[in-house]
Amino acid sequence: DIEAFKTAYPEGSYSFTGTTAAGTVLNGSSTLSHRLPAGVKITDPKPDSKNVSTKGLRISWSPVADATHYILEIEHDDLGTRIEATIRSPSTSFRVPEDFLIPGQEYELGIGSVLKNGNTSFVETKFTTKK
Repeated sequence: DIEAFKTAYPEGSYSFTGTTAAGTVLNGSSTLSHRLPAGVKITDPKPDSKNVSTKGLRISWSPVADATHYILEIEHDDLGTRIEATIRSPSTSFRVPEDFLIPGQEYELGIGSVLKNGNTSFVETKFTTKK
């Protein structure tokens, strides 16, 4: 609930103090902004695609205004495989390494657009590779 979050944590500067288990005192500050980037539109593979080739797959998405970079994640929890890549704007594609994808498997795909202030919006989907 974004509106409840905005009410509970207004934009502005916040200071933090903490103590480690060893007794070291830590201090810090950060600025909270509610400005979030738009989410990407994943164009290839189409969301929830079936029979996606395991060879030569290039993932692509729409550009997001003011995004400094994108974070791409492909994972298969049961197989324990994962790719995380940072792609600098204006690039909007990523070629999956050969032999990463296994035939007949469902993968989770997430792409986050990131603003200069660090705020990120993720879009997630799944795709299934060809048997």
